[in-house]
Amino acid sequence: RVLVEAQVFVTGAGQAAGVVARYSASGHYLAEVSGDGRVTLYRFLPSQGYVRLASAALPATAGRLRLEAVGASLQVFFNDRFVVGAGDG
Repeated sequence: RVLVEAQVFVTGAGQAAGVVARYSASGHYLAEVSGDGRVTLYRFLPSQGYVRLASAALPATAGRLRLEAVGASLQVFFNDRFVVGAGDG
């Protein structure tokens, strides 16, 4: 089980903040809050770049962002509320 979290504060369009899990030379996962009020979950593979796995609107762009990876399950929480999830297996 991997759990990463950070307090984020995104002030406007063109800005973003995020957390990374399971980082290695073969890839990683990124949960990102953007200035347009969305959270997006990505998988990065060196051969493909960033691939969007899931995305959802947020009520705010400041708060606690958490990415949990358990087995093939990925879940993103914002201020302790589940917002998006995906499987990768």
